[in-house]
Amino acid sequence: MSKKQITICLAFFINGILAVMTGTFMSYFLEEGLSYQASGFIPSIQSAGNLIMGLCSGFLIHRYGKKISSYVYCICFALGFSCILFRFFNLYCLYIFIFISGLGWGLCNNVCHLIAAEKSSSTIFLHCSYAIGASLAPLIVKTTQFFQIPWRMNAWFVIIPSFLLIFLIVPQTFDAPKDPLSFSTTSLAQKEKITLSFLLEPRYYSIFFLYFFYNGVEACINSWIITYLSGAQLLSLSLAQTMLSIIWALVIVYRLLNIVFLRFLQRQVLLLLELVGLVVSLFLLTITHTCWCAIVFLIMLGSFMGGISPCIAINAREFINGSGLSSGLLFSGGGLGATILPALIGFLSNPDHPRIIMIFLTSCTFVLVVFSIVNLFLLHKKA
Repeated sequence: MSKKQITICLAFFINGILAVMTGTFMSYFLEEGLSYQASGFIPSIQSAGNLIMGLCSGFLIHRYGKKISSYVYCICFALGFSCILFRFFNLYCLYIFIFISGLGWGLCNNVCHLIAAEKSSSTIFLHCSYAIGASLAPLIVKTTQFFQIPWRMNAWFVIIPSFLLIFLIVPQTFDAPKDPLSFSTTSLAQKEKITLSFLLEPRYYSIFFLYFFYNGVEACINSWIITYLSGAQLLSLSLAQTMLSIIWALVIVYRLLNIVFLRFLQRQVLLLLELVGLVVSLFLLTITHTCWCAIVFLIMLGSFMGGISPCIAINAREFINGSGLSSGLLFSGGGLGATILPALIGFLSNPDHPRIIMIFLTSCTFVLVVFSIVNLFLLHKKA
């Protein structure tokens, strides 16, 4: 791997810690008196930042280049999580800083995908880095809890690496020489032309909704699965945190296996099979009433989750290129889903009926299967 690829993998590693750690904090926010509805807005507000930056990132990258954009997402990561270290003055203050961390997430997503889009294996390694960070986040929180360290101190595991990453980015070259990395007064018209021709492609919209529903489902799993497992009395809070780490550890393994699977299966067929497996896993987890069955179905969940995100990116490779506008809009679709779906769970969920969470997630995943079939049909028709 080149230094540039290592850099973007480290960025996605930090992003994975940030995304899952935010969800892991949900139980502590509830313990401090926040309602289900107020807590449900925390991952949604973060995803709203992801959404807005997804819409803007294409223009920012086109205007200022990938290097300056990389500095910006590092600062957003560190600044956004700094509010966790201190007791927020009020709920809206917390929302503002979490929103800033979401802005960094959206920008990081687009910059790193543009750099990794050259070949499928780079995309898979990128998503593996995210999964490694995501799997470590609950273990970090659990370890600090074991040593009776205040849970807010976990924010340093995002803040410090984000600042260190800036120094790693400094010597890197992310852009071609003709795309200067400075705040020049050159107009957009003098740079590479921005084309909107991708909006005429029907398959673009199937990919958009795949990102919308999958990112929403993944955000819900990160933020609500621990609450569900402990609330339904399937697992203890400690064991639920451990299982979330195991889920993401399995994601790492199966993302690497996707490199092998793609040699034998078409990208659209592999995506469909993985999504069908995800539906089955969530359905079984919804109807189970025993601890050991829940653990088995959670392992199934992590296995089928593993390849979905990079596989969607591989299916979208025709649209993840150029100035970053088309990919930015796709990722904004993911941000929109990750904003709306966790908030809906917050409104729908009830401490007396925790299984509503899983019924909702299973329904959303079924919609994902429908759009993957549409994607398969359109690719087959195009061929």
